[in-house]
Amino acid sequence: MTAPTPQRLPFRNSDIVALVLIALGIGIAASWLLGRPLTFQVGLDNVGMTLNAALCFIVAGLALSLGQPRARLGLAILLAIPSVLTFCEHAFDIDLGIDRLFGDSWILEAAPHRGRMAPQVAGAFVLAAVALAQLSRPRSNRLHWLAPLATGAIFLIALVSFFGRLLGLDIIYDWQYATRIAPHTAAGLLLLSLGLGQLCYRRSFDKTDDVSNDSRRILAVSTAALLAITITCAAVCFAVVVRHSHDLQQAALSRELRNQVELIGTEIAGQRQESERVVMSQSLALIVARTSPQVSAARLRQALERWAEDRLPLSRGLQALELTDADGNSLLRSGSFGPPSSAVVRLDAGARIEIGNDARLLIERATGRDASGRDGFIRIQFALPRLTAALLSDRAISDFDTSICQALSEHSMQCLRLASSALASLPIARETAGRTGPLNLAFSGKSGVTLVAEPSGARFFAAYGPIAGTPLAITLTTPLDTLYSDLRQRLNMLLWLMLGLVAAAVWILRWQIAPLIGKVVAARSRANDSAMHLTAIMNTAADGIITVNRIGTLLSVNPGFRRLLDTDSHELVGKQLTELLPGLELQIDDHGMRSLAHCADQPAMEFQRESTAGDISYLQVEFAWLDPATRSTLVATVRDLTLLKRGEMELRETHERLQDSERLYRDQATRLATLFDSVEDAIVVINASGNIESWNRGAQHLFGYSAEDIVGKDARLLLPEPHASRLSRYLTTDDRSKAGRIEMEGRHGGGRIVPIEVSIRQMIINDQQLYVAVLHDISVRREVERMKAEFVSTISHELRTPLTSIAGSLTLISGGAAGEIPQKAARLVGIARQNSERLIRLINDILDLEKAEAGKLDFTLSVRSLRAEVASVAEFSRGFAQSLGVAIELEDGDDADVLIDSDRLTQVLTNLISNAAKFSPPGGVVRIRIEREQSADVRVTVSDNGPGIPAEFCARIFQKFAQADASDSRAKGGTGLGLSIAKTITEKLGGRIGFDTTPGKGTSFYVILPIHAHGKAEDTLVEVERGTAPARGEELPQILHIEDDLSLAAIVREAMSRNAVVTSARSIAAARQQLAEKHFDAVILDVTLPDGSGQDLLPIPTRAGERPPVIISYTADEPSRTLRNAVDVALVKSRHSVTQLMVTVLARIDGDDTHDTQSRRVISHP
Repeated sequence: MTAPTPQRLPFRNSDIVALVLIALGIGIAASWLLGRPLTFQVGLDNVGMTLNAALCFIVAGLALSLGQPRARLGLAILLAIPSVLTFCEHAFDIDLGIDRLFGDSWILEAAPHRGRMAPQVAGAFVLAAVALAQLSRPRSNRLHWLAPLATGAIFLIALVSFFGRLLGLDIIYDWQYATRIAPHTAAGLLLLSLGLGQLCYRRSFDKTDDVSNDSRRILAVSTAALLAITITCAAVCFAVVVRHSHDLQQAALSRELRNQVELIGTEIAGQRQESERVVMSQSLALIVARTSPQVSAARLRQALERWAEDRLPLSRGLQALELTDADGNSLLRSGSFGPPSSAVVRLDAGARIEIGNDARLLIERATGRDASGRDGFIRIQFALPRLTAALLSDRAISDFDTSICQALSEHSMQCLRLASSALASLPIARETAGRTGPLNLAFSGKSGVTLVAEPSGARFFAAYGPIAGTPLAITLTTPLDTLYSDLRQRLNMLLWLMLGLVAAAVWILRWQIAPLIGKVVAARSRANDSAMHLTAIMNTAADGIITVNRIGTLLSVNPGFRRLLDTDSHELVGKQLTELLPGLELQIDDHGMRSLAHCADQPAMEFQRESTAGDISYLQVEFAWLDPATRSTLVATVRDLTLLKRGEMELRETHERLQDSERLYRDQATRLATLFDSVEDAIVVINASGNIESWNRGAQHLFGYSAEDIVGKDARLLLPEPHASRLSRYLTTDDRSKAGRIEMEGRHGGGRIVPIEVSIRQMIINDQQLYVAVLHDISVRREVERMKAEFVSTISHELRTPLTSIAGSLTLISGGAAGEIPQKAARLVGIARQNSERLIRLINDILDLEKAEAGKLDFTLSVRSLRAEVASVAEFSRGFAQSLGVAIELEDGDDADVLIDSDRLTQVLTNLISNAAKFSPPGGVVRIRIEREQSADVRVTVSDNGPGIPAEFCARIFQKFAQADASDSRAKGGTGLGLSIAKTITEKLGGRIGFDTTPGKGTSFYVILPIHAHGKAEDTLVEVERGTAPARGEELPQILHIEDDLSLAAIVREAMSRNAVVTSARSIAAARQQLAEKHFDAVILDVTLPDGSGQDLLPIPTRAGERPPVIISYTADEPSRTLRNAVDVALVKSRHSVTQLMVTVLARIDGDDTHDTQSRRVISHP
């Protein structure tokens, strides 16, 4: 049985990724459109999911889901445009306004460049565009490696950003810039890299399914799984180490902060209490209160000095004390005040209590009122030894910088800051670029540890908190490099260890496990192939293949065996073969059991079986041991011989019928050969190459060749030019337009020309294309026609003179020249005059027809307006039509200039209009319409509403003396020559004539003429008088035509035969020989010749005293500028007819160049 084909999942992995990316992009875009763009806290900054990134995710998702390469390439280009421009903005620090492509004014007011993608995001989308563009191209291109490389780069960018922040590695390794991507954006980039990786994987392995690709696929999946496990383990280890280190560092900072806050708070509180005790001392107040202006200064100083000496030793850290009166005069100064502090922070807004940057506490308070009722002041300076130790002692934690700050306003503060073991006072803003600093949190009563980023870009860990009992806040900061240097070393060791393990594992996979995988896959593939081949053979075999055990029980059967038994039952397994094949018997084997073992040693056996329907079938069974060693199972091949048996019988019958047919065929062949040779006409069979294959006796009599002499030779030997060239075109181009019965000339073996009528038909015998030509000698008919023409011409000319006299006499008689005649006689004279005129018209038609057939019609060609000519003929014919009760209507339509003989065209149109009027019923209308064709032609249509033309007459309507009914001659009048003459004249003018008819509704005759283009050779009046041309060679111009196409040369020679002597040359050598022998008035030159370019003949050499010949190029291609400058006129074969060539050549020879208004240029004619 054939293994079931696994069903393809409705979605690929890349399709699922594409849907997630599209959903992510739509969600972000919706948040922007609702005016609430998503932002995420990254460090101290708010990082937003930009609208441009959302649109890029949508485009990338669509590109992943589409399978058409062109659509994917277009989306890749669309994805690259905003991402490349954004990347350039970041790289070159310029503003291209990419963030404002889809943003409103409120976005720009909220934050400039808020819609701009981060450079990492823009770079990732650029790489995605590159990967998608490569994936849309064939795998064989040289840059196919760019797709996986770009995918890996996107994965690395997203991995560093996502897992770097997740594990805290951005703090340890200073990856803040690399990880400043919103988490959802980083996750989207991770998904995008996975989708691109799936496409790369599918392009690499899905094209083929051989063993090497299977092993490579398993190796790739194993490596990916190993990398995933390694990354997961590394992430867990890094997370544990980093989290533990974070906890330790934060605990250390928090503990040190608590110690510093407790130390400084206790120090400051104690000194303030001491200052209060000193200031509020009763003895000092008594002294001040008793002081009066009358008291001498000496007495006051003595009292204060005694008090100070008593108090100073009792105060801790008191360094100096000073009393001043209300006017600021120093009354007492004890101890040594230090220099003024460069920066201070105030502890009390009312009283002057401040700490200087030299770690000294300065308190200035009002004392009691003196005798005059005014307040005095006391200024006391304390030393803060524990604060000094905390700030300046080398025993403090050297990695921590301590800052004690006082809030000056909502936006600024004054700080005492220790940086690099030196005190400094720096005014610091409470908020920087919208960020909330740790001191602001401390001023609000909060304490903790956070990450701080300075405007300069430096980053620190900071512990912050308020100092109890004071309006001050304190921070302890330490640089990240110092804080995590030891941790970074340990993580680096772990990282290198992981990379080493990955490298070792990849090496083991590639060089140790991969060969084993390849062998296993190859063995599995061979086993599967063998099983599939065996199953396919069993299922498709026409013969029945079965397996049976020794006692004849069926173990397995194939569909062929079920077909042989004419049953679809699947319950054959388990049945006895002897029941299915009557005549097959079990015999005692070597083990004393009845079995089929003897069948394996016998040749094929034949059985006859009768089906349930009563049909007899013949079966052949051949047995063999499946395993000759065990001899437990036999394989039997059952073959149906029914068709073979029947075929043998039919073959015998067919053989007998073939013998009868062969005898009949020989008889028919003899009869056909006799008939072939007895036909009077010549019958010639030629093949596709033009060689003669059959030749009858009629052909032998016609051409003078015997079959032995001519069979196998070229049939063109029998035809002179140009008929031989026409036969070549017929055979090589499949041009069947002239197929049918045509007249031409043949060449007898003796050299004389024989007029013949030829009919050619194509046939295919045994896949061979053959042509049967039946040729009839028309010499006798031509002679009869010549004699008839001479007789008609003689009779017509002999009758013309007496008829003219008779018609004139009758006209004079009817006009009263001989006196008035009786009415009855006048009627008879009128009848005679009408019939004489009719006879004259008949003779004129016969003479015109004879001239046309002889090629002696004279044409005076000029450019005329076709509409004017038609209108003139219509007006002329209106009187005749009115006499029949018929109207003539010239419809509005087109107009065109045509090159015609006005009298001849009038003759054609008059004939058509008169015929339409005669066959229209009384009250009918003859309509004339002029319209342009799509080609460069114009059509004149004459329509009537008469009875139409019978179908049997349509084929011979343009023949001489043709009339649909003999009664027409009497009822309608006419000779039956008008349409034949009209056809001849129209074709001579380069046009064609035809008709459309509907029996019972009317007929439309049309004449189609070529439109004349102004400014060309025919613009001037040219008279071609063929009938009066002098005899050949008598003062005719001599023209040399250099042309390798014999057919075209023959046509040009025939066209000019009555006006010039044309000599043809097929090559440059032949042309030079002709030019050397005689002088020519004109040279018609082709460029492409067998032995070179025709331009090599230019300029044409002339003898002294001879007029240079007129040189006219007649080429198939557009002439080059060099050729145009070297010739008098340049014509193109596809644009200029032979008639135009003839007119141009003759006009140039006569010295008339009015046909060419611009000399030495190409005359363009459609």
